[in-house]
Amino acid sequence: MAATWGTLGDSTKVGYGAISLSLSNAGDIRNVPMILSEVATHGRLSVTLRDDKEQTHHLRISCTPDPTQREIYSLLGVRDSLGRTKKVVAQL
Repeated sequence: MAATWGTLGDSTKVGYGAISLSLSNAGDIRNVPMILSEVATHGRLSVTLRDDKEQTHHLRISCTPDPTQREIYSLLGVRDSLGRTKKVVAQL
């Protein structure tokens, strides 16, 4: 569910305003609702499983951003530092 202006606090509005301004300075004309709708489908999934040896496996899987999302991230200077899959095993 994409956030709407009515559900955002003042500090969030300022943050989104800064993002919109950065994109505008880079020549992009999308407004905040358009930006939110474009990036809303880019997500990460976390799964936690316990195996028969009582080890806990934490998996974090990142979706690949689509071309529009990559363009927005590039204009904002955002680098995807998380690989597609990250796995951590913990012995409890």
